[in-house]
Amino acid sequence: MWIEEDTNMRAFVVAGVFVAFSSVALAQEVQVFYTDFDSGLAPEITGVASIESVQGFAGLGNTGNIFSGNLLRNDAVNGATVITLTNLPTHEAISISFLLAVLDSWDSINGSRSPDYFNVIVDGVTVFQTTFAQASGNVNYQPPAGGLIAPLANRGWNSSWGDAGYDMSFEPALSLIPHTASTVVVQIVANGAGYQGGNDESFGIDNLSISVTIPTPGSLVGLAGLGLVGLRRRR
Repeated sequence: MWIEEDTNMRAFVVAGVFVAFSSVALAQEVQVFYTDFDSGLAPEITGVASIESVQGFAGLGNTGNIFSGNLLRNDAVNGATVITLTNLPTHEAISISFLLAVLDSWDSINGSRSPDYFNVIVDGVTVFQTTFAQASGNVNYQPPAGGLIAPLANRGWNSSWGDAGYDMSFEPALSLIPHTASTVVVQIVANGAGYQGGNDESFGIDNLSISVTIPTPGSLVGLAGLGLVGLRRRR
């Protein structure tokens, strides 16, 4: 006659199914684009982009990610620096990392000539927007720990104003952005009713990196090899 299934075997089934299904959650991050602008402008970058020395930002940053050599400067009003990548591998998310130099007299949303906004746009959708209070106003970007790498000080450019630097690899809004298309268009742009551009307000970026998150299917252990054995009943 059939009798109650073995308790140890039931535990074996549960453990096996847990291992099998947890293995499908694995993923890896793959860098698909990087430039430090020291060799000029990469062909993937269009729009507003001038190559200039990092000046007083040289050597500032976190270990392995510091300002050096050249940066890309954008001094336009509502004129985007555009990065276009094609033939991306199958992926489920995209992450954007760069060092940001905020140059000269940015005014926050309650400043004297405001607002001034810094934006990152992915495929037409704004994924990050902030403001900086370097000349007037009191609403300033609050970076995560490790994000502020150059407190406000005169670091070149227009000598009458200060400049600040940030490591945007720590910014959660720029990490693991849901994305699956084989092409991506990233726009980095400054705008707002008070934004003046030119020598009054601009920004620079260095060590620009874009990565995608690729799902890695785990090795699903066949339930026939686990469950059927565990469900055997004794006579």
